[in-house]
Amino acid sequence: MTDEFELRIDDISYGGDGVGRRDGMAVFVPFTAIGDLLRVKVTKQKKRFAIAEIVEILEPGESRRESVCPLYQGCGGCQYQHLDFAEENRVKQKQLVEVLQRIGKRDDLPEIESPIESQAEYAYRNKITLQSSNGAAAYTGVNKNEKITVDHCPIAKDEINEKLKGLAIDSRTIIKVDNRGIVFVDSTGTVEEKILHQTIELPFDSFFQLNPEVIHAILEWLTKTVEDDFACLIDAYCGVGVFSFALSDKAPRKIGIEFSPKSIKAAKRHSKMHFSYENFEFIQGKTEDVLPELKLLGKSLIILDPPRSGCSEKDLHSIEAQEIDSIVYVSCNPASLARDLALLKSYTVKRMAYFNMFPRTAHFETVLILERE
Repeated sequence: MTDEFELRIDDISYGGDGVGRRDGMAVFVPFTAIGDLLRVKVTKQKKRFAIAEIVEILEPGESRRESVCPLYQGCGGCQYQHLDFAEENRVKQKQLVEVLQRIGKRDDLPEIESPIESQAEYAYRNKITLQSSNGAAAYTGVNKNEKITVDHCPIAKDEINEKLKGLAIDSRTIIKVDNRGIVFVDSTGTVEEKILHQTIELPFDSFFQLNPEVIHAILEWLTKTVEDDFACLIDAYCGVGVFSFALSDKAPRKIGIEFSPKSIKAAKRHSKMHFSYENFEFIQGKTEDVLPELKLLGKSLIILDPPRSGCSEKDLHSIEAQEIDSIVYVSCNPASLARDLALLKSYTVKRMAYFNMFPRTAHFETVLILERE
């Protein structure tokens, strides 16, 4: 295979790289669109595939657009600014199905639901993480050893961009803006967020979804979709209890499991303020340790919202052993979701919803509802 050659892009893989073929070998090229005819240069040759970079765009694909950010392709944050937004959503949904079928061995998937009809492409992130580059605020670049100085980020909320102007930092720094529009920089205090019609206070360093519009849409979809005849709702990896509170009317007994003591404290405080503890129990510990010890009576529902790495095998074996009736699985990584689905052999996917939690990036959120057969 020569160093430079013409290549037509005919697909986009999960992660964002366009895919073309040269002499039967797959060639992955970042920042490309389906239909692009390119001159490319190989940067890494493997036995079964190659990675290349664009030398020249000879003929742009129909979905190619101009990016809005001058740092695009240098900063490592976004992968799809060069695509029409409708094409980004189409590509991501196709990737979801392909990954679940290939890794999860699921050929009986329901049709994808896309509950959000329109949403913001930019100015949605309520949190950014910065590095210091000689005192200036910076992102980690595509080249992980490089730092890209930044004074404006198109996908960050306006309040964060106001704070970024002329910001000097000397170490890793996190900036958040909360539901009130208050900006926090490496705070030790609490921030305020909305869970549907409820307000919740949570520690600055606890996890909360970075796109408030989309987490609201997910919660609304679940309140309409999940049945309300359960005896017990288990919120695994519960954080500050977002799903427990949003779905509190689905079961009289609610159990939240979370490893972070700070998050458990915030969840207990919220349940006291808004629900007077109404049959809420929050347990500090690992899901894989707590779940097998629970005594469950009646019809049960478990909500799984694990980190990108997915659930542990012990978690999944416990779900099977407990014969939990239904699962809501919320995932930001289709690969780990698919791996976990392959282990949940007693469950069938009944509903599948796609949410573009992270527009212009390669990431997205999936919500599955599974039922035990």
